[in-house]
Formats: sequence, C-alpha cells, structure tokens
Amino acid sequence: MPKRKRKVLFLDIDAHKSTGSSAFFVELLRRRFYVECLCVRNRNDATMPGRDVVADFDCVVCWQVNPGNARALAWGRPVVHVPMYDGETFNRVKWLRTRFQGGRAISFSRHEAYFLKRVNLRTLDVRWFPKSCDFAPGNPRKAFLWERGGVTEDDARRILPDGLVDEVVIRRGEPKPGDDSRRDYLGQMSGCGIFVAPRLREGIGLSFLEAMAMGKCVVANKDGTMDECIEDGKNGVLVNFASKAGAKIDLTADEMGVMQRNAFETCRKGRDRWEGEFEPAILDFVDAAIKEYRPMSCLSRIAWWLLLPLHFLWDIKTLLYNICR
Repeated sequence: MPKRKRKVLFLDIDAHKSTGSSAFFVELLRRRFYVECLCVRNRNDATMPGRDVVADFDCVVCWQVNPGNARALAWGRPVVHVPMYDGETFNRVKWLRTRFQGGRAISFSRHEAYFLKRVNLRTLDVRWFPKSCDFAPGNPRKAFLWERGGVTEDDARRILPDGLVDEVVIRRGEPKPGDDSRRDYLGQMSGCGIFVAPRLREGIGLSFLEAMAMGKCVVANKDGTMDECIEDGKNGVLVNFASKAGAKIDLTADEMGVMQRNAFETCRKGRDRWEGEFEPAILDFVDAAIKEYRPMSCLSRIAWWLLLPLHFLWDIKTLLYNICR
C-alpha cells in the first residue's frame, strides 16, 4: 500500500501574492508533501485559520507570519516558522513562547539564525541562490535602483561617483503581478552594470541575489543578508547608507569588472549548495517536525500563557521605538 503523502498548510501574507517571493519554497515542499496555500493579513487574527481547518493538516509552515498571530495553532499541529530578518523585532519572549509551543524555524539569514538559536529554538540555517543564468554585466556606466522603501534615489546618487556612473535608472513602486511587469523589470536591470540593493535589511534578498546571478556589481547596505553574501571589494560593495556623511565609493572600471565576474561565480556556487545541501535539509527538517512533534505539556502551557503579557509589552516597546526614532 503506497505511503500517504503528508499534508502541509502553507501560511503566507497577502503582500506576497504580487511578489511571488515564496513560490520557490512552495515548489520545494511539493516534492515531498501535499501543500495547500493560504494567504492571511499578518496583523489581523480574524484571517488566521481556525483549529477545524488546521486539524486536516500534518504541519503548518508560516512564511513570515508572526508567531504571535499564530496562537490559534498553539496546540493543534507542529509549526515551522520561516521568519525574515528584515521584519525581525528580536522579541526574545515571542520566540521563547514558540519554543514552548514546540515550534521550529528555518532562517535564510545567519544574523537571525544566531538570534533564534540563542533562545534554544530548533533552527535550520540555510542560504538561497537563484538558478544560474547567462552572464550579463550590462553597461558599466549605468546603475539601477528599484526604489521600494529603504534606499532612496538620493542615497544612490550620493554614494555613486560621477566619474563612474553616467546614469541612474530608477524604478518605483511595489511589484505588479504578471510576466509583463517582470520582463520590464529584468529588461531595465539587465542594461545596467551596477545594481543598488533597494533595502537597508533583507530577508532572503531575492532582488540583489538575482542581480549578482546576472553579473551585476551590487552596491548594498552593510547589514543582513547582504553582508552574508557580499564580500566588500571582492564580489560587490558594502556601504553604510545610514551615514549621510558617507563618502562616495572608490571603484575603477577594472575593479568593477572583476567584482561582476566574482558575483556571478558566487551565485553559481551558491546555487549548487542550495540544490545539493539546503533543499534536502529543508524537506528533512519539516519531516522531522512532524515525526518528532509532541503536544505541549501542562507546565509548558502554563509558561506559554504566563509569558503572554511580556510578549505584548516587548512589541509595544518596539513599536514606540520605531515611532520615536
């Protein structure tokens, strides 16, 4: 009798419907599991699935869905969280409650994985790279920036020397669904030799990694996950965009050519590691989450509830900090 395929409920947030940023992960899960996708509004508990829905699945994978909003799942099924470093509030209490709940995490950022492991949460540290494509370095005197919030056009022009760049191509707004929008984006980017990473922090970093895979010289903020994939001066340039007094980058055309080739090779080797090491590790990790799951003990449930006020106080503190800074 054939073995039943385990069922996974994949919870994502509405914003990713247009970006499709989680599609590669869903495709990976479908190699071993039956996967049903559900998009929720991350800060609205009413959109979270109830226990009657969760009961039909063997595991729940939460893609950037806040564990605090997944409390309806607390005692039903094993939960594997896939948080993103750019959205991390570093709320230790939140992740401690997740550990009591029996949850696990898959992290695409070494910075975040280090933090999660410090609260003794079972965490798999992985690194994604796009599929290899043709080397397309583009015009070395043109730079490209997709202004999405984070790094602005002024930031890019401030850091790029006039003698190196003749034109900065700016794309604005959130991504639109559809192949036409993507072709337009890739067409704009492919003609430029320099790619300015659009965010000050990234989760996976799909945009700048895709640029590196084409052979672009990526100029990025010195923070995760950019500084985990880019070696300053070797396969890209790391700068501190937060410093308004920052000097323009010092880069010759020859140095940029070497960085472009190195960036391309970084992604080629990284993709081999993703397919050979990380993909099977993720599937095994989710499998283990199902097989090794145990319902919360009485003491764990008590601790889980007692930590709830601290959880919310930490979130309020973080909110006030972000408003006041």
